[in-house]
Amino acid sequence: MALENSLSTDVLVIGGGMAGAWAALGAVRTGARVTLVDKGYCGTSGVTATAGPGHWWVPPAEREQAVRQRAANAGGLAEAPWMRRIIETTWEHLPTLARHYRFAVDANGHTIFRALRGPEYMKALRAMLNEAGVKVLDHHPALELLRDDQGRVAGAAGLRRVDQQPWRISAGAVVLASGGCAFLSKLLGADNNTGDGLLMAAEVGAELYCQADALYVDPSVFERVQVNADTVRASGLLGVYRRDSGWDEWADDPRYVNQHWRMEEVFARGRELARDGAGGAGGAVGAAQAKA
Repeated sequence: MALENSLSTDVLVIGGGMAGAWAALGAVRTGARVTLVDKGYCGTSGVTATAGPGHWWVPPAEREQAVRQRAANAGGLAEAPWMRRIIETTWEHLPTLARHYRFAVDANGHTIFRALRGPEYMKALRAMLNEAGVKVLDHHPALELLRDDQGRVAGAAGLRRVDQQPWRISAGAVVLASGGCAFLSKLLGADNNTGDGLLMAAEVGAELYCQADALYVDPSVFERVQVNADTVRASGLLGVYRRDSGWDEWADDPRYVNQHWRMEEVFARGRELARDGAGGAGGAVGAAQAKA
């Protein structure tokens, strides 16, 4: 079968982990034509495939208390409407996984929805995507978002790894589910979470939520940024150094020269590049490297 270089779809999902798979399934339920692209293989990509994810499974009578507790723990950064929506969506759709996944049960015979076995979970999601008719393109890393004449995001372009040919997909809507910036955080399965989607979004001028509390790490940065663990702890700048993600114990290790920037600066440079007409994911990275 000949490979296609140019496609069109109603919804394009970039990222084939748990978030991307559920997003694609949600779009299909509306009757949309959905295409999902992943730089790896959907079913083995992302942190879910290497670990046992937990879900926020809360019975209706306990939800408001759960939301209030989570809001208090988050120091005001969490939004109650979103939390309620997440709980309700999980309650409604997670059980549908049972067609392809064997949920565990507790000593009383009750189904355990909170904790799942990651590899089997992703295998089940892949089966659900196939069953729902989602077009899944494995080994199709996205490199840039495309815009129409009005500046609205209208698809994406990338590279097909099997033959190194470019691909281009026009879409009515694009969902970025390509992971965050947990590269080298030592989180299982996160080594490929290199911030691709965040940078592509920045390049087209997107505003990102909590951008100051994110971190981008690049192993090929041209200049070193030395990190002293004591200084990091004393600074209180969680947006600069993710001290809860393993950086403290690595900060003074000569094997790991920490190279990073505040994401808000990277996003700002991405928007500048977009205004200047520079295209392609990685432009913001290069700009940040030049400034390092």
